[in-house]
Amino acid sequence: MNLLQKRKAAICRAILERNLHRRLEDLAWDQMPPVGREFGSPDFDRLMDEDFRNQAGVFDPALKGHLAEIDVI
Repeated sequence: MNLLQKRKAAICRAILERNLHRRLEDLAWDQMPPVGREFGSPDFDRLMDEDFRNQAGVFDPALKGHLAEIDVI
């Protein structure tokens, strides 16, 4: 393999690695859980009060221990 072929192979590998990284990042974004319905809503306060009354979302008792572990609350 001459120098030109080695450079071409290195460039191709770099492009493939970059494309793979982008695909993995896109896949990670696709697998992200949705944010709460309050996020960005003009009815934020009303929706938070409703979730509090219904023990839903961040107020869900099942999540209480998990959220404390990751220092969210």
